[in-house]
Amino acid sequence: MLSLKGNQGNLHKDVTLFFESENTCPVVGYESYDGGHGRIETRTVRATSAIGWLQELYPHWTGLKSIVAVTAKRESKDRTTEETRYCYHRSYRNRAGSRPH
Repeated sequence: MLSLKGNQGNLHKDVTLFFESENTCPVVGYESYDGGHGRIETRTVRATSAIGWLQELYPHWTGLKSIVAVTAKRESKDRTTEETRYCYHRSYRNRAGSRPH
């Protein structure tokens, strides 16, 4: 699993739009809660491997298997913040067709 960042051009933008759209966003797959130091943090994970549309748009991203959104919501007594990070999973193969060690 690798982080998807803004310097990866339209791929980051398209993945962000996918997860922000009510029509395409996958359901929550996992949610965790953590508390301490006067705050509560909720982490929500959504993922999909139904990315044929993305593989067609970015054929040079060989081995692209799935995309993931992890949202962290932090609540304290005077402030709430929310941040979403996007990740992707690729399978890598060397020239001989085997996976690297």
